[in-house]
Amino acid sequence: MKKKRLAWARQHRQMTIEDWNKVCFSDESTFEILADKSSFVRRRPGEKYYLDCIVERVKHPVKIMVWSVISAKGVGRFYVVQGTMR
Repeated sequence: MKKKRLAWARQHRQMTIEDWNKVCFSDESTFEILADKSSFVRRRPGEKYYLDCIVERVKHPVKIMVWSVISAKGVGRFYVVQGTMR
């Protein structure tokens, strides 16, 4: 990916401010709310059910996808995408 970004930057390095004013960049990102991260819990024998030895987990974390755009004119609207983007 780094090589692609460098090639893109080299290809566009001669662009003027007027050229850049005609460009917009968009991107989407997915976020997991209450995601279950891997964790390691150490406990001594007999501590199995002590509250400070238990890590709560969410069985089905919520995932949301968002999309927006930026340009020389500013930031575009922020959309929460239902389903997948194609």
